[in-house]
Formats: sequence, structure tokens, C-alpha cells
Amino acid sequence: MNENYSIVGGGKFAGIFGGTPLWDSRYNGKRGTEIVNFHAHRFVLLAYSFMTVVLIGLPAWSHAQLNGKCTVSVLNRTVKVKPDGSWVLPNVPSSIGQVRARAVCTENGLTRTGQSDFFTIPTDGSVDVPEIPLGAFAPIPDSLTLTAPSTLLTQPGITTQLQVTATFGDNSSADVTAASAGTNYTVSNPAVATVSPDGLVTALVSGGVVVTAMNEGAIGFLRIEVVLSGDSDGDGIPDDTELANGLNPNNPVDALEDFDKDGLTNRKEIVDFGTDIRMADSDHDGFNDGVEVAAGTNPNDQNESPYDDFSSVKIDRTKWANGEIVRRLKNGLFESALARIGSGDSEILNVVGPNSVNAMEVTVAVTEAMSTDALTMAGLFGAFYNDGDLGGGAAGDVVAGIGILHDGTGLVGALLVGRCDDPDCDSLTLGLFDTTTIGSVAVGETHTLLISWDGTEFTFGFDALVNTFNPTLQAPNNGPPGDPFKGLGTIVDEIATPEGGGFIRATFDNMMINGLLFDDFQGAALNPVKWENLEFVRQNANGVFESVVTAFGEESDGKIDFSNASVVDSFRADITVTDVENLGATPVAQLVGSFYNDVASGEGAVGDIVAGTGIVHNGTGLTGVMYVGRCEDVDCNDVSFLFFDDTTFGAVAIGETHRVSLDWNGTIFTFSFDEQSMTFDPTIQSPFRRPTQFPYKGLGNLVTGFTGAGTGASLSATYDNVVIH
Repeated sequence: MNENYSIVGGGKFAGIFGGTPLWDSRYNGKRGTEIVNFHAHRFVLLAYSFMTVVLIGLPAWSHAQLNGKCTVSVLNRTVKVKPDGSWVLPNVPSSIGQVRARAVCTENGLTRTGQSDFFTIPTDGSVDVPEIPLGAFAPIPDSLTLTAPSTLLTQPGITTQLQVTATFGDNSSADVTAASAGTNYTVSNPAVATVSPDGLVTALVSGGVVVTAMNEGAIGFLRIEVVLSGDSDGDGIPDDTELANGLNPNNPVDALEDFDKDGLTNRKEIVDFGTDIRMADSDHDGFNDGVEVAAGTNPNDQNESPYDDFSSVKIDRTKWANGEIVRRLKNGLFESALARIGSGDSEILNVVGPNSVNAMEVTVAVTEAMSTDALTMAGLFGAFYNDGDLGGGAAGDVVAGIGILHDGTGLVGALLVGRCDDPDCDSLTLGLFDTTTIGSVAVGETHTLLISWDGTEFTFGFDALVNTFNPTLQAPNNGPPGDPFKGLGTIVDEIATPEGGGFIRATFDNMMINGLLFDDFQGAALNPVKWENLEFVRQNANGVFESVVTAFGEESDGKIDFSNASVVDSFRADITVTDVENLGATPVAQLVGSFYNDVASGEGAVGDIVAGTGIVHNGTGLTGVMYVGRCEDVDCNDVSFLFFDDTTFGAVAIGETHRVSLDWNGTIFTFSFDEQSMTFDPTIQSPFRRPTQFPYKGLGNLVTGFTGAGTGASLSATYDNVVIH
């Protein structure tokens, strides 16, 4: 690895520290650089390969324009300028062409902006970053439009000159075709055609290419067809290209075949995408070509890949911070599922009025389970009394359960009785834990469970087998539990190691309470008169991520978060709302995250700036939505909107799929909905002070904004083809 460091304009190194570069959100997978200020308006940019370098610059000149009231941005990386005018900007991607450094300075109520001339970041070496004069502001393009006199080239060496028009936020436009205007060009298949720095396309061989123009983050595309020979069989592939790829130029059928089974016909691979018809994954990035085309990434670029197409059976915990949760009715049964790693939890469907319940009975079948160093179980559970502990909450509550447990090797029947040692019952002392009396259980077998309490003794039933246990000999009965609950569901708890955890999925039927049928689960939805908690789904299913949230009166969030949220600044996904019922709330299927904080110090999330975009039901129908908000309390339960728009993107129908993206470049949010986009600069109202205190980015459903007692909503949606830019 070559590491070339130099200083332009004087100064010396104070230190070099190694590390791993972070991916830029817009330019996925490019190598990184660091830009370091050495004096007032001449800066050195240090480029490197797969290495993070931190340089300390000399103090600023006394007449510097930049000071501690300024921030400097390059691409989507922003840093606050030090009081002496120096600044260090790490992890700037290289090898993406020309960029600008932009500065924003706010002092005494006056905001001044400026930008450098365009410069190129090398992969190795250094570059003298031009001066950043304040006062004259060059707008950033919102979008680029590419045109050409001809998009069909029929002779080798023939050329066509692109024209690139930039459209800005005020709807004005300008010609930015020339490289001197900051436009960078790439071509999807340089073996078919090339493009010059100023946008001149030259034909080489037959095929199709997509020319991409990029200018300060705005991107435009234009497809160029190169046809240099005839097409004898009329299949859309020129004869010379068919011969070069081992196809028959007189057989139209071979164009419709899919030799490598990647979901793309041979014609599409050759003509549309320039991919290998005999290799499913042309760029060897782990995603086959058809998946990349569906996700909108380049199947010929290993550094541009989908993040997740949800083709795995389970949520990929290397990519997402959350695991599966399922609580819903399905095919006349109640289905419960839970996945946990490192920390325990439970997914219990709780009965309304639990203190009146003395006996519960249900049938259960475990359909899937695995466990490592954890208590992974499906069954009946409840808190039945308190032993007089004065610790408050659940402390002293005596809980009991019966069900089917995965012991690390297989399924067994299990009985347990324990005492909560703390107010949240995070620690449990077991008085009874029996996994031998009932014996082994097969996956998919249906068994009848019973648990009853007479004030002194528990009776447990597993099919025809009956057991009793008296816990009052160890923990006397001193009244009702401090945190009462009774219900059915799944638990993954008592995890012994950081890597430990489990997954369990089960179905339940014919819930009996106090000897009477309580619920046969034949309804369309869980009944809020009977159950305290309602539908909630977070899982992969049929090649998509499925999110279902039903909530009344209390906000419920069904999203999954990126495991590397702090380095994600731009992401997109395909969203499809499959069902919605709104009874006075705000249900939204969205991409969402927190991006920075606007206060210099303080506790919790106060001052965090959050943004989201997706599909919302606004009380009258589904529509595209985008917003930016500020957290006003430590838990971000109270959010004030800096920007909210549920009209620009227009109406949405049930079952429609829309490609939605959320991008943050350090100063401006860009919201995209299919071909539409809009930008918003929150720093005018809430200037950047420090990174977000609770970094998260993710996608999923949220039900919030209840308008009164008894109001709520239910929302079902699927998500697919997640890409981090």
C-alpha cells in the first residue's frame, strides 16, 4: 500500500493516527481521504488508500475569513472550524471526480456562505484545496437532465456530445456540461462506449451503455445504444455481439434465455446492462445481477451493491440491530415469535384484567426454535401474587409458566416458578425449573397447556400429565402482584453470554380462562377488549421485510435499525403499503433517522434533529410524506417540526410500490419519492453543534399522533431493496 503525504503552503505534521475509513453515504465504497486546514484560505487535502490519517494544521493567519463560527463541508462530510481557522475533515471519499469545499459562517445574527473552486481528490497524494471566499454563493443543483443529439450510434468512432442541464431549488437552470462546471462523467460499460471529461461519447462496439453525470451530489442518466452491425434474427442483439457472446445470430430464442439463472434474460444482460450471461454475479459482490437491477445498483461495480434484499429467512443481525417479533392472528391461530441476542425479552399477549384470572389453558405448537445459553420458551406465563417485598414494581412478584422450551439441543416440556428480585423483574430467582418430567417434544406437535392458582398451590397440566407446586413455603402470599400480567407467547431470557440468545416461533389456539373459552382466534384482528397489546410484526417474509403495527392510545414503532447507523447518511428502499385502517392517529411507513444535534451540551436526545420520508395516512388517504423535526425532551417523545410536507409527493394506493430515499449531506436533506425530489436545509433554524446523541437510522412502521381517547390505527407494509449510498 502506498501512503504519500505532503504539505502545501507550509506547516508540519503533529501526529498521524491509523484507522479504518468509513464509507461515504452517497458514494458507496469509495476510498477515503482527510482534508486538513493549514492556514486561512489554503488547505491541504491528504489522500490515502484504506487508511485514516489525522493531521494537525498550523494556526490560522490573522486575517483569515474562517473562524470558530464556521463549518466546512465536502460532499456529505461536515466539520466545525476551530477558533484559529483550522479544521480537519476525515473520511472524504476519493476517486469520484471534482468536488467543492463549502463554508457556512454564522456570527452576530449574520450568515455568510462561500465555496472553493472545483478540485479533484486523488486516491494517493495531495492536493492544494482552493481558497473559500465568503460572500458569493453558487447554488447546489437539485437535479441534472442529460440530452444528446442522438442516442443511437451506428459506426465505430462516431461521437455524440451530451448536454447537461442543472436545475436548482428556485427552479432556475444552467448548462453544466463542461468539466469546468464541476460535472463528472462515468459510463456503465466502457468496452461499448467511452465518455470524455466534457461529455463527448464515442462508440466502440455494439451494445448499450448508461452515461451518468454527477455534479455536487446531483445525478443524471442517459442511455446510449451502439449498433454497429445488423440483427439477422431480430432479437435486439446485433449479430457481432451475439457471435462474441457465443450466441446464434440466426436464433431469436437464445436472447430470451437466462443462461446463468440470475433473473435477467441474455438480451437484457448484453444490451441493457453489459453483464456476463454465464455468471449470475458479474461483479462478485455477493448479489446476483437480477437482484442488483431490481435494487437499482450497478451489477458491474463491486463497490455499489444492495445493502439487503431480505432474501434471507431471518433478519440479518450483522446488518440490523433488531431481531424478529411476531404477534398476530394468522389462519385462525395466534402466532408468536421472538429473536434475541445478548439481552433477554418476552413477547407475551397479555389478558385485560389479569388479577381476575386464576386459570389459563391453551393449545400450542412450536414450529421453529433454536437456543444458545438462553431460556427460549413458548407457553403460558403470569404473575400471580407478591410475597410482601417493599421494593416497588415487580419486586417480590411470584411468576409461573408452563410450555415448550428449547434446551440447546432440542424441545422439551418445561415448568417454572420464580420470584422477581427487582422492580423490573430483570433478575429472577427460580424456585422451580423442571425440564425433565414432561420429556421431549417434536417440532410442530400440538400440546395442551394448563396453569392454575388456588392462592397456595400451582397446578400445571401438559396434555394428561399433571403436576403441583407450593411456592408459599419459600415466598408467602401477601397479596396481588405489584406488576400483574397473565397471557401467552414466547420468551428468550436469562441469556448467559454476550453471544447467547435464541429464536422461537409458535402458534396458539382456543385460549381458556377460568374454565371458559376466552378466544378461539377466529377474528380478523386481536380484540382490544380482551387483550392489552395488539398486532405487531417485524420479520423477513417471502423475500421482503414485513412490518405490521396496530396501536391505540400508545405509540408503537416497528422499525429495524442499521447496525452501523452512525456511518449511514443516505439510504433508500422500496416501500409498499399492503393494508391500513386509521381511526384517529397517524400511521406511517418510513425511512427515518437522527442526524445531528443543535445544542452544545445537555443530556439525552434534546436537540437531536430527526428526519423521515415514506407513506403516511393523513386521515383521508395515503400520501407521500417527508419531514424534519427537533427532539424537545431527553427521550424524544416530544418533537417539534421544522418541516412537514404530505402533499408534494401526491396520493398513494394500497399495493403500489414506491422507491423512497433519504439523504443528508451535512447541511441539506434530500427527500426522493420515485422520480420526485425535494430539499430542505434545517441548519438555518437549527445549526449543527455536535453529532446526534442517539444515532439511529432505519425503516419500518410507526403509529403515533393519537387525536383522543380510543383513537388508533393499524398499518401493514413491506420493504425491499435497501441501498446505502
